[in-house]
Amino acid sequence: MSAQPSPAPPVPLRLPPARWAVLWVACFCAGAWLAPGFNSFESPDPNVAQQMAIAGRLTFDAPPPDFPYYLGRGGRYYAHHELGPDLLAAPFALVALQVSRRSGIPFRRSFGFVMSLVAPAFFATTIVLLAALGALLGVPPYQATALLVVLCLGSQYAVYAGSPPDVSMASPLMAGCLLAWARAERGMRSGWLAAGVLAGLLPAFKLSNAPVIPVLLLLAATAQPSRPGDRWRRVAWTLVGLVPGLALVVAWNVARTGSAIDATYGHELFAYHPGSLLAGLAGSLVSPGKGLLAYTPVLVLLAPALGTKGTCRAHPRLAFFVLASLALAMLRLAGTPEWSGAGGWGIRYYVPWLPPLLLLVAAELWRLRGERGPWKAVAAATLAAGAVVNLSAAATGYHYREQLCGYEAWSLRGANACAVAALPANLARTAGRAVPAVVVPGASRADVFASNRLALWWYAIRFVGVRPAVSWAIGGALLLLGAACWRLARARPQEAAP
Repeated sequence: MSAQPSPAPPVPLRLPPARWAVLWVACFCAGAWLAPGFNSFESPDPNVAQQMAIAGRLTFDAPPPDFPYYLGRGGRYYAHHELGPDLLAAPFALVALQVSRRSGIPFRRSFGFVMSLVAPAFFATTIVLLAALGALLGVPPYQATALLVVLCLGSQYAVYAGSPPDVSMASPLMAGCLLAWARAERGMRSGWLAAGVLAGLLPAFKLSNAPVIPVLLLLAATAQPSRPGDRWRRVAWTLVGLVPGLALVVAWNVARTGSAIDATYGHELFAYHPGSLLAGLAGSLVSPGKGLLAYTPVLVLLAPALGTKGTCRAHPRLAFFVLASLALAMLRLAGTPEWSGAGGWGIRYYVPWLPPLLLLVAAELWRLRGERGPWKAVAAATLAAGAVVNLSAAATGYHYREQLCGYEAWSLRGANACAVAALPANLARTAGRAVPAVVVPGASRADVFASNRLALWWYAIRFVGVRPAVSWAIGGALLLLGAACWRLARARPQEAAP
């Protein structure tokens, strides 16, 4: 009789901190390769960042000319967005100010450059936290990390993660909240407090993140108790954790408007119209100009995850946390004129939910890895479509392309179609082909260059005197370093979790 083959080594589900750190560096390199150069969305606001760095305050005596500002209490002008992104960006604004003073580069450009190097840290933190959560679902950390990176690069999240605006700054908070909650349900005593702290901070980055809070409290109240009184202890610790973030939101609203619940956004923008709810929900999901599936088509793989043998059925409370909080956010926004998030790449309000949704997809792909069926072909096709759509966004300057296409075509009817049309020529120019640039009248030479090529920071830095060969060497080095860290993290498999 032939000898029986030795069993395969156990799949590692627990890693020491050093291995997680190496995986984080690998994800950082992937994020740094894609981060756009000298680009900042509305939040964190570069004007507020400069004011913080120079004067140590968030308000203006007169409004800067390029963004709308709110005339608040005391005759001072405030940014419309929430406080969290500006506070988080403050130390990086100080760095950017020193870079600007020593190099002569304008502050806005140096701040955008610094934030393009900070953005990969948010990206890597989000991926690693969700990979740790994936390990609790039975997906090995290395595979979970790789799947999440690939899925994210084919999603709308990749575009926002590179800047980073408020929605991608909130992504690691969302991921950390989910991980803390999952560990709390598995017996970690401090998990409910940690989950509450992170959930409370989410509205301080964008008010539309608030639906996470009632869902978390419901889960705290319905978790399996181990002894009498546990339910109320869980709810109490969660409520205590919520206090700092919610206090920050209330204090910021009171400082600007005098009211704890009245933010600076116009009431007509967020007035609720029940009659338009169904149209807003349909548009939020399947609209070719704004819908989640148009910008992240791989989300169709949530269908098998919701099946009788799927990941969501195997982990119903996690699926409920992600899907119920997203549903509440959509129900609130879909009935308002602002459901589409005009001016953004897709519906930006839902970006913090994308990485957790993609974790559910990754776990489902891992579950289906040995089965036959159409889902591998569906995954490949939808990933390719998502990569084209979102690479197109990275291949052009956002506001530059809006000026070329027109506001309605870009912001309202479908920025993705407009950007995809520009992708072949932008790729050709990046590779050095002599394709004439498309020029917005009055645009600077630097803007014309960066907006007609891949908007990668290591490519755009040649406008501060970096040679093209050095620029390409930086991009290549990032890829090699990321691959080396990946191999190092996998060099010595660890024992499986008990």
